[in-house]
Amino acid sequence: MSLEALGPAVVNGTATAAFYGLIAIPLVLSFRVSRSVAFVHGGIATFTGVLYWWLSSDLDVAGTRHWPQGLAPLAITVLGAVVGLLYGLLTMVRMKTWPVVAVTTFSLGAMLFLFGLTDTLWNPDFSIPSPFGSAKYKLLGQFVTLHQIVTLAIVVALATVLSLLVNRTRGGMYVRAIADDIETAEMVGIPVEWVAVAVWTFSGALSAVSGVLILVFFRVTVITVLIVFLRALVVGVLGGFDSLPLVLLGALVLGEVESIVGSGVFGTVSSAAREMLLMSLLFGAVFVVNHVRRGSMDLLEVH
Repeated sequence: MSLEALGPAVVNGTATAAFYGLIAIPLVLSFRVSRSVAFVHGGIATFTGVLYWWLSSDLDVAGTRHWPQGLAPLAITVLGAVVGLLYGLLTMVRMKTWPVVAVTTFSLGAMLFLFGLTDTLWNPDFSIPSPFGSAKYKLLGQFVTLHQIVTLAIVVALATVLSLLVNRTRGGMYVRAIADDIETAEMVGIPVEWVAVAVWTFSGALSAVSGVLILVFFRVTVITVLIVFLRALVVGVLGGFDSLPLVLLGALVLGEVESIVGSGVFGTVSSAAREMLLMSLLFGAVFVVNHVRRGSMDLLEVH
C-alpha cells in the first residue's frame, strides 16, 4: 500500500467526481417530473459539447469557425435549453400516457440519434482551452486545474440551490407533488405539463453546460461523454434518481474509488478488476440505501 499516493488520489477523485455529479443532476430533475430515465441528456451533452469545440476552435488551426470565448458557451446553453424544451413538450404532452418503459426506451433512442448526428457532422481530435483559463494549483501533492475547481464549485452550488428551491418554494412544492403522484397533482390544479416542461428546459441547458465542461477536461471525442454519462447513470441509481445529496455522495464514492484504485495506492490493479470493484461497491451501496429507504420506485413501472 502506497500512502504517498493516497493524498493526490483523494484530491483527483474529488475533482473527477464533480463531472459525474454534474451530468447526474439533470437525470434526477427529469426523473422527478417524468418518472423516466432521461438518456437524452447524454445525447444533448455530447452534441452541444462537440459543437462548442467547433464554435470555439481557431480557424487557422482547425479550419473551423472561431466564436468569442464568452459567446460560444452562452449559445450552447441556449441550444441545450431549446432541445430540452422541445423534448419536454414531446414527453409531457404527446407521450403523456405512454408507459414509463416506453418513454425511457424512446429517450435511449434519442441519445443514440444525437450520438450518430454528432459523429456524422464532426470528427474532433484535439483539445480545447477551458473557458476558465489554464491556471493550476497543487493540493496534497496533486495538481488540479481551475477548470476542475470551478466545476466542483458549480456542482456544490447547484445541489444546494436546487435542494432549497425544491423544498422551500411553491415551484418546488409542485415538483414534489408531481414526483409523488402526477394524477393527484393534476386533480388539485397544479399545471403539471408546464412545470415539467420548465424542468426539462433547465435540465437541457444544464446538460449542455455539462457536455462542454466534460469535453474540455477529458478529451473532445463522442465516446468521452458516453463513458462519463454511463457512470452518472450508476450514480443516479444510488440516489434512486430523486435524491440530489445521495447522487452527489455516489459521485464522490465513484470518483474516489476509481482514483485510489487506479493510482496504485493498493498496488497494480488491472482495469477489469478496477471496474468490478467499482460496480460491486456501488451496487452494494444501492442495496443498502434502498433497504434503508424502503420506498424506492421501480424504474420500469408502468402507469
